[in-house]
Amino acid sequence: MGRSLRTLLFLTFGFNALAVPADYAGTWKGFNETPTGLVALELTFSHRGTRWKGTCKFPEVWENTFPVRDLKVSDTNVSFAVEVETEGREMRLNGQPAGDKIEGTFEMFRGGTSAYTGGWSVKRAQPTAKGVSLTPRAVQPENNTSTQRPSERDRKSVAEIPPPTGPFMVGRTTFYWKDRTRAETLTDEPNDTRELMVTLWYPAQKAVGLSPAIYFPNYKLVRGRSSAPLPSSLKAHAFEQAPVARPQQNLPLILFSHGLGENTARYSAQLEELASYGYVIAAIDHTYDNQAVVFPDGRVARWSNKWEWAFEGEGIDREQFIRTQLRVMVEDVSFVTDQLNRLNTEPSGMFNGKLDLGNAGFFGHSLGGAIAPLVCQMDKRFKACLNQDGLLLGQVMILDPAGGKLERPFMFLGHSDPVTEETLQLMALTRMEYEEHDRTRRRRAYRMLDTIPAKSYIVSINGAAHSSFTDNPLLAANTLPAYRNEARTLQVIRDYTRAFFDKYLMSKNPVLVDGASVRYPEAKVDRYGAGTAP
Repeated sequence: MGRSLRTLLFLTFGFNALAVPADYAGTWKGFNETPTGLVALELTFSHRGTRWKGTCKFPEVWENTFPVRDLKVSDTNVSFAVEVETEGREMRLNGQPAGDKIEGTFEMFRGGTSAYTGGWSVKRAQPTAKGVSLTPRAVQPENNTSTQRPSERDRKSVAEIPPPTGPFMVGRTTFYWKDRTRAETLTDEPNDTRELMVTLWYPAQKAVGLSPAIYFPNYKLVRGRSSAPLPSSLKAHAFEQAPVARPQQNLPLILFSHGLGENTARYSAQLEELASYGYVIAAIDHTYDNQAVVFPDGRVARWSNKWEWAFEGEGIDREQFIRTQLRVMVEDVSFVTDQLNRLNTEPSGMFNGKLDLGNAGFFGHSLGGAIAPLVCQMDKRFKACLNQDGLLLGQVMILDPAGGKLERPFMFLGHSDPVTEETLQLMALTRMEYEEHDRTRRRRAYRMLDTIPAKSYIVSINGAAHSSFTDNPLLAANTLPAYRNEARTLQVIRDYTRAFFDKYLMSKNPVLVDGASVRYPEAKVDRYGAGTAP
């Protein structure tokens, strides 16, 4: 998600019949915190006699105004409430002036319920000959889908996904499972029940007659929804239906959920990497939430256009739809875990007695990552959960209010937007000040992780993008330097993901998350929970 998606609001407010010191007049520049970062904030105060008014905007995006209520101003405090244009949202701000600075905290409410809190700070702007002007940007949620059919030239990349680096070769196999106890919520047929295709990547052993798996099975049936390229060879590094390896211990299990409008095949580089180090990965193609899924009988279920409706505007009904579908995805994860337990006990099955369901973890990307806290909160079979760059509904962690505390270790692994000199000027901050304020924001946003007995982590990767967690940017690279840059970013993501699960599913002590690592200077790690300090 880009910086413009994280902007919360623009507002205009009036100071009515209040005796405010005259030196408040003028422009003030700074920032307010959001769950995903700092956003440039600009206030302008003016008065006519004792009647004051002011405007507030976020100059990185677009112009807009909002009404303000309950405005109270004194020499030591400024407070007011803002009714945001979108349905059911209100922001309540409180600040303390100190010379050429005003700073304080705010609380965002949705439908009367507190959604999150944050800080804000502004400094008196220095007069300049010319102000900074940015072209407003309107960005739609990234779902990585397209209705245009790609050309034959675009269908195939000149690149390949990087090979897995672990000691095991990788096998791949796919299952079709139907949950007859759950009705399908995204079709109009009342008798439909939930159907899923689930692909397993796993440590394998050599056998006669093995062939590399097709990178994207059934691509021709679903390609109308994607223009992303395929590997030059059209193959993955995994081998289809390869025999499962015979390690000394049972294999720990990780379940995976994709981003909205994507398919699990587009994460092959990550999934093959984990399997090559001894994990079994069960990647769920969430029906109607992904690009498309092809069932064994040839039926094609494409992603639901209800998602387009949900993200094309805001409001309580759209938010409720998203929350309902997130719960469906969590139920998918629990259902698949039940099926894997059955696989583990099938006498003639290829996974009989090989899965260690006592060491199970979960991770996902984007929409699939956003359910990670819910999975660990609602299904206690999971020992650790990881969210890859999934921030929705203005919340850093989406939990069920009735589901109790989150008790499992957690990692958020996300991209970090570049901070330009122009942005620093808009915020009236030096780069060092920006880094310190952003670190304070992260600690405030994720403070609940300090209540978990085990360590948790927030990792930001400079130079990564939201799509870097998929294979797509690497396969789209059209020069060798571009490919190498994308490959390095993907390896950073692969290494931090594996280090987290190595710690909690394999009882290892990876330096990458718990020590001072100079291997990846582009990664910034904040640690929370037992034995950590801010």
